[in-house]
Amino acid sequence: MSRGAERRSTALLAPGERWGWEYRLEPAPVPERAAPTTPSVPLPDWVHAAAQRYDAAARRTLRYRWPTVAAAGLSVVALAVAAALGSGGLALAGAGCAGLALAGVAVLILPRRFAARYADAEHQRWLRGCARRAEPAPAPAPEVPAGRWRPLRPAGAEHVDVYGGTDRGWAALLSTVAGSVIGSGGSVTILDLTGSSAARDLVRVAGAAGHRLDLLTLPDHLPAVGLLADLAPAQVGTVLAEAVHAVDRDPDTGDRSGDAALAGQAVTALRGAVTFRRVAAALRALNGEIADGDALSSAERANLAAALRQVGNQTAASRLRRLAAAAEQLALLEEHDPGVRPYRDPHAQLRVMQLAGDDEDLSTGLLAQILAGTLLHQVRRLVPTESGPARLLVVAGAGGLRRAQLERLGTLARRRGIRLLLLYRRLRADVAPPTGTDATVLMRQHGAAQANQAARLLPAGIELLVADSTAERRAAAAGTARRAGAEPEPPGRLPAPPPAPPLPPHPWRPDVPPAVPDAARYAPTPEFLRDLPDTAYLLLDPRDGGSPRLLEADPSVLGQGI
Repeated sequence: MSRGAERRSTALLAPGERWGWEYRLEPAPVPERAAPTTPSVPLPDWVHAAAQRYDAAARRTLRYRWPTVAAAGLSVVALAVAAALGSGGLALAGAGCAGLALAGVAVLILPRRFAARYADAEHQRWLRGCARRAEPAPAPAPEVPAGRWRPLRPAGAEHVDVYGGTDRGWAALLSTVAGSVIGSGGSVTILDLTGSSAARDLVRVAGAAGHRLDLLTLPDHLPAVGLLADLAPAQVGTVLAEAVHAVDRDPDTGDRSGDAALAGQAVTALRGAVTFRRVAAALRALNGEIADGDALSSAERANLAAALRQVGNQTAASRLRRLAAAAEQLALLEEHDPGVRPYRDPHAQLRVMQLAGDDEDLSTGLLAQILAGTLLHQVRRLVPTESGPARLLVVAGAGGLRRAQLERLGTLARRRGIRLLLLYRRLRADVAPPTGTDATVLMRQHGAAQANQAARLLPAGIELLVADSTAERRAAAAGTARRAGAEPEPPGRLPAPPPAPPLPPHPWRPDVPPAVPDAARYAPTPEFLRDLPDTAYLLLDPRDGGSPRLLEADPSVLGQGI
């Protein structure tokens, strides 16, 4: 296995169920603000000068301390004696001594006050110099959100309908969805009615990785496989009658349950292996047509002769002829042995039943219906589980099956705890937005009518984040024609976004900014759905708060060089 193939296998079979990969914007990490650096400040050269000035003022004033005290004392004595004797001279002398005392106090206090104010002024000047030198630290530049491809895990959908797409797109979708189930230890069963081997990539990747496979290609393997061997007679009758009525385009096809009962009666009379050739012979014998070499034993002919007496009427005869003709068509496929044998494994994780070739003839149509009928009974026999490894059932080309048959298959799958994936080439006329546990996948739509119908399934006013790598991927359906006109389907790039202001974030993407790196935002118009790349698709899941999502099934978008 080459390095690229090994990387692709690792990506597809990585544990963890997923629908595909979504391009998401991851919030940018908040930058850590750098610790502010201590700015350089001017030296406090004023401190020494201010201290010297204050000390000088204090030394000069000390010499006037005792004279001031003496003047104050003399003024008190003189004024007291003058008041006692009534002497005006002593009063004048006391007033003079008081004046000298006040002058001394001023001499003691004012120089120190002036020195302190000088020191305060110098301190303020120094602080202003510090503020001029302290520059604020620059704020870190905001980082741009980073776009990353991330796997999208299932949100609980039990029934998923896939509409549109190409062979390459279906192969990529099955490889991604079913590959994740196999890589997680689950089991996958695929019924491929397309004739184009939609599971080819998945089979190749799973087989190369060592997972156990069970492969059945019809009609090549039909001679080696007892397709009806595990069914009861009544079930064989039901399967055959359902197949005949599904491929019969005449609306007046009779009672389906009555046809099933007739076919069941014929099969009940058989005692050996149940093959299409023997079923056809039994139906002919039940209608009274017995021929030599019809692969029936004498005991079986006797049983059918006894049943003929209970059945015989004109209406039953026409029904039996129609059922016998269908069984003979299938017998021709059963008798053509190309010499190839199926690869069978009863404990396989991946089981594939596929039709070979895309020739839509009567035999192939009948065989497709027979396969769907036998699958229905196989699912019915499974044991319901509420836990354990996941189980996935895929029907590719489900548009050729009856709606009632698909509804029964969906009901059985829900009861058995199996996720059901149905792939349709075209949208059904009655398709509606999914609800409950249903989900819808929209792949590349072919034709304007299909694209318009698909666009109506999407909520109004939404936008999708599309990575540049997805927008630049070529649509692989070059040469197909648009159904709305005769012009060929262009295989080019997605259309460029219109030169308009960016749309505001919608409720499903509240964190998407108007401008994003390596991506653009698109409205899911019909043109957008017609030009989707093969491996891109929209997932509508009502249980997912982020729905609808644009996903990729090709692991090469992960940038692994695959």
